[in-house]
Amino acid sequence: MNYWTKVNPKGYKVLKKIISQDEVFEIRKNLDSFFSGYPKKRMLNLEDSIKEVGSIENIQLNKSLLSSISSLFSDGDWKYVNDFQVLKNMASKGRGGWHADCNSQYSMPHLNKDMSLQNYKFLKIGLYLQGPECKFGSSIETIPYSHLLPKWGYKLLTFCLNKTFFGEFLARLISVKLDKLVDSGDCILFDCRLIHRSSPVYGEDTNSDLFNKVRGAYEIHKPGENKYAFYFEVGDSKSCIQFLRSNTERVKYDNDNFFIEYLSKNKEYFFDIFSTNYKKELFNKIAFLEEEDLIKIKKFKGD
Repeated sequence: MNYWTKVNPKGYKVLKKIISQDEVFEIRKNLDSFFSGYPKKRMLNLEDSIKEVGSIENIQLNKSLLSSISSLFSDGDWKYVNDFQVLKNMASKGRGGWHADCNSQYSMPHLNKDMSLQNYKFLKIGLYLQGPECKFGSSIETIPYSHLLPKWGYKLLTFCLNKTFFGEFLARLISVKLDKLVDSGDCILFDCRLIHRSSPVYGEDTNSDLFNKVRGAYEIHKPGENKYAFYFEVGDSKSCIQFLRSNTERVKYDNDNFFIEYLSKNKEYFFDIFSTNYKKELFNKIAFLEEEDLIKIKKFKGD
């Protein structure tokens, strides 16, 4: 038995209409406006995501989402990791791109000795703001049940999918394109070990100059044509701290401002910018680093 058994043994779940179409329209309008000023930008950091998405409270307090989380963590021990990010026009070129979101943790065995389903309960939440008619697809493509693989099995399968000549043939046999199930305002919960990739580009010749110019991330600014995905995470208390501390380790090597920004937020930050009701409903449900870890992050920020 693992924590996905009662929800979906494939390792993911699709939730319909987490936010209304009016909210989708408003968020897309905000994001189109933002990215029109930054045509080469492909990702929003935490603070820009909060500002431009605007409906985060409605997303995180959605009854269907909270019910699904409660089913996954039946003992009530769960927390959100609010490392909010918006991705623009992320799409695969028709081959490769397969990965699991715990890949960086696999590379740090001294911190993450046991990444089993029983010990590490952690998943990503993705909200998608377009339907399958989008040329970048609406969401992601997954390998069902791949979250059950041990570390060596994950490495072998991703190698075969990404590095071998028959990788795309294998992908066609075992993958599921969730675009067929996802429309604007829908949400996908998926295990951090689940092998997946961004949806493949539709209706475009992958040998064309336009495609190769920006490796599939077109600089589109026409309303309704960009692909937008909004992500954050949830896990049990122990796994959330393990995730945060792993990313603290990553900061030492790549000094990534995205990680530094969200890791440095203290307990009061999110409750100060959101409503009183948010604090009431999610009290003790937001994961933070302890003070000794925060001190390390502040050193990287130069505070």
